[in-house]
Amino acid sequence: MGISLYLWGEYSTADYKKYIENTYENPRIHNMNYEESIDNIYPNIDVCIVPSNVKEAFGRVVVEANSFGVPVIGSSRGGIPEIIINNKTGLLFDIEDQRDLLEKMLFFINNPDVIRSMAPHCLAHARNFLYGKITKQYLEVYKKIICK
Repeated sequence: MGISLYLWGEYSTADYKKYIENTYENPRIHNMNYEESIDNIYPNIDVCIVPSNVKEAFGRVVVEANSFGVPVIGSSRGGIPEIIINNKTGLLFDIEDQRDLLEKMLFFINNPDVIRSMAPHCLAHARNFLYGKITKQYLEVYKKIICK
């Protein structure tokens, strides 16, 4: 099975990056250039994993992946559960439970047809976050506030 893990992202320190590279030394684990264009990333992956440990307000990477038809395995922290439609555009996992993430990864590995079936839902869902659509929603809220 040709499964690989590609890591994109910033490390909090250079020491932590070295720790990750040394601890998980494996020819199928690749530390990638954080500056790489999304146009070079998403077309080449099957599933995106967003293991965010912080309670970020909006996980833009989830929408980016979905806009390429890529489902996301995302942590159930912060705003990520509000973006992922569980079992339709991806899967949510409990960041406190390492086994849960492993189970979600194995589910996609063992069911590649599910990845393909989620792609159209991902593309449709990502359109909800287009600038024009979001701007229109903001304007509607502002109009309601002003007209009261």
